[in-house]
Parts: sequence; structure tokens; C-alpha cells
Amino acid sequence: MHNLRDADFATAQFLWLRSPSIWTVSNIYALGPDGKLAEGCRPIETPRIFYDLDRMFDNLRGARDRVHGETLVSDEIRKRQENPPPPQDAVVRLEIRVHTNPLRPAEFRYVPQHGPFVLNSVIEKLFDELFPPTD
Repeated sequence: MHNLRDADFATAQFLWLRSPSIWTVSNIYALGPDGKLAEGCRPIETPRIFYDLDRMFDNLRGARDRVHGETLVSDEIRKRQENPPPPQDAVVRLEIRVHTNPLRPAEFRYVPQHGPFVLNSVIEKLFDELFPPTD
């Protein structure tokens, strides 16, 4: 999870000036005193992690591969900024992919059997635990 969060944080820092959004605001990420990503996360990071797990499952697979290779996206971006590659001509690439999220078939079975409202109520309970109402 730390590697996945590191990729999100490094990408947010890189994209902030290009396309600001709530997910590119670096203040939502928990940082240590050295300015690097902390071991634990802030509650606001949790919806992003769930979103990645649901909609961008390949990001989790990429993080797992990076863990095996002992690399962090933040380190790779820093290296690239220190030693930028020579300028290249623009290249356009079209990629067709098949999504292989192993949770998707279970979701497709669950919703028709139990309805979308049960799933929504579970998510609402989780959200209320993460962000308790203040008085």
C-alpha cells in the first residue's frame, strides 16, 4: 500500500502545476519530517485508495511489481528530473487493454443478488467510521 500511495503522491506533485485537482493537492498526503511519504495515511487518502482498487486495479499490480524491484515512483521521477532524457519527437500510442480486476466478477454477482443499496450502506458505514460527524 505504501508503494501505491508513493506513486499517487509523486504523481500528484508532478501534475499539480499541469492539472490541479483535489487529488493533486500534496497536503492530503501524510508526510514525515523529511518531506517523504509517511508510513501511515490521512483519512482523506482512503477514498483515493479505494478508488484505485476499484477502478484502477492495474495500479495495485504495478505497485506490487515495484515492491519486488525495490523501486518507488518518487525515486524514479527524482532521477528523471536530475538527468532528463534528450528531447524526442512526439509519439502517439494507442493501447487496448483488458481489465482483469479479480473483484469485478464478485461485484457483478453481488449487486444483482443483494441490490446496490446494501453495498452503498456498507460504504456509507465505512465512510462514517473514517470521517465521524462532528458536533
